[in-house]
Amino acid sequence: MKFVLFSLLFVQCIAASIDIKIEKILRSVDPTAHVGIKVISLKSGKTLYSKNENLRFNPASLVKLFTVATAMETLGPNYKFQTKVYGKITESALQDFQLVASGDPSFSRSSLKGLVLQLKEQGVKKITGNLYLDTKVFDTVEKAPGWPWEENLTPCFPTMSALVIDRNCVEMHVQPGESIEMPATLSTNPACAELKVSHSIQTSKRGRAIEIQGVQDGSFELRGAIPLTSSGKQLIVPVRTPLIYAKGCLKWALDKHQIECDGDIIEGAPPHQGEELASYDSPPLSELIKTLNIQSDNLYADCVFKKVGCAQYGIPGSWQNGKQAVVQFLGRTVGIDTKQLVIVDGSGLSRHNLISPSQMTTFLSWIHHKSPFTNAFKDSLETGGMGPFLKGRMKHPALRRNIRAKTGTMMGVSGICGFLKNESDEELVFTIMVNHFVEEGKVIKKKIEDRICEVLATTPID
Repeated sequence: MKFVLFSLLFVQCIAASIDIKIEKILRSVDPTAHVGIKVISLKSGKTLYSKNENLRFNPASLVKLFTVATAMETLGPNYKFQTKVYGKITESALQDFQLVASGDPSFSRSSLKGLVLQLKEQGVKKITGNLYLDTKVFDTVEKAPGWPWEENLTPCFPTMSALVIDRNCVEMHVQPGESIEMPATLSTNPACAELKVSHSIQTSKRGRAIEIQGVQDGSFELRGAIPLTSSGKQLIVPVRTPLIYAKGCLKWALDKHQIECDGDIIEGAPPHQGEELASYDSPPLSELIKTLNIQSDNLYADCVFKKVGCAQYGIPGSWQNGKQAVVQFLGRTVGIDTKQLVIVDGSGLSRHNLISPSQMTTFLSWIHHKSPFTNAFKDSLETGGMGPFLKGRMKHPALRRNIRAKTGTMMGVSGICGFLKNESDEELVFTIMVNHFVEEGKVIKKKIEDRICEVLATTPID
C-alpha cells in the first residue's frame, strides 16, 4: 500500500515538474496563442502533460499521418500504382492508343519514356488515329474545400490531377542576353508547344527577382531581370493545366523514340479497348510514404487520399470518398470518435480540417501498439536534427536521433507530433498544436515546440 501511494505521488511530482516547465515556456513566448498539447508514456499509458487536449485545432500537414495510415491499411505497404498502355498492333502500326492513368504521384517523363520504349521494342513505328489519355481514376475537382484560392506558383502547390508527370511541374531555364538591356532567353524542359509561356525578362547589371504570374487561360507570364554575369537560372513551376502538359510530354516521349503519330491527343477512352501493351509500376507504397511525410509532399498526399477513396468506394477517387475512407479507418479501426473531427483532404492544406491533440495522440498510440505497419510508419517520419524540416531544429543532444516526428505549418498554424525517447530510454508519444499566433512561425517552432520537446526528453519519469 505504501509503495502504491509512493508511486502515485512520484508520478504526480514528475507531472508537476513537466507542467511548471511547459507553462513557463508558453508564458514567455506568446501567452495569447491557442495551444493544445497531449503527452503520454507508451510504457504506462499515463498522461504526463495535457493542455486544451480536447479542443480542436487546424493541424496543417499533421493530417498527412492519417492519410498514410489509411493507405497502409487499405492498400498495403507493397501496393504499387500501375500506369498502363492499351492498343492493337498491326504490323508496325498501333491503333486505339490508350494511356490509363492511375493517380501515381511519382510518375515522370522518364516513366513515360519507358512506356513508349516498351512499344518501340514491340516493333511500333507509328500510331494511327487519336491517342487517348484515360484519367477517369480521379474526378476533375482540383481543389478541396477550404483550400486557399489565391494562386501560389511554387513547387509546394502543384495542380492535382489523375495523370501526374514530374509532380505536374515544368523546368524553366533563363539565360542572360549578350549585353545589358538585352532580352533574356527562356526555355522549358521538355520543350512543350502546348505550354504557353511569355516573358519580359531583361538582362541587367545586378538583376532583380523574377516574378511568375499565371493567366486565366493557363499560360504564364514572367517578369524581372537576370544579371549579365549569371550562368543561368532554373525555375520549377507548377503547371496550371496538367492535361495540356501531359499531351506535350507524350509528344516529346514519342519523338525521343522516333514513333510517328497522325492523330490528336484527347482525354477519354477509345470506343474499344485493346490489349495491354506496356505498364509502369511505381515504387511500393512503403517507399512513397517517405516522400509524402519526410518531404511533406502535398501532391503525394492528395493522390494517395483520392486513391484510398477509389479503392474503398470505386472510381473515381474524389475528395468526398477519400474523406469517407480516412474517417472510416479512424473510427472503426483506431477507435476515435470521428463526430468530433473534420477531415476534408489528405495533405492538410484545407483550413476546414479540425482535430484535437487527444485524437492525434490516441492515433499515434494505436500506431505504436496495434498497427501491423508500425516500423514502416515510423520510418516515414523525420528524425531530430535531420530531414528538410527538422535539420535546423531539435539541437539539444537528448533530442538528436531520439525523436521521430511530423511537422505542420500554415500561416498562423504550427504543429509537431510523433515519438520521443527520453534520457531514461522511455518512449513517449506527443502532440503539440499552436493556432492563431502572430509571432513568426520559426519563433513558435524553436521557442515553444522545440523547448517543450527538450523538457520531455530531459525530465526523468522513473
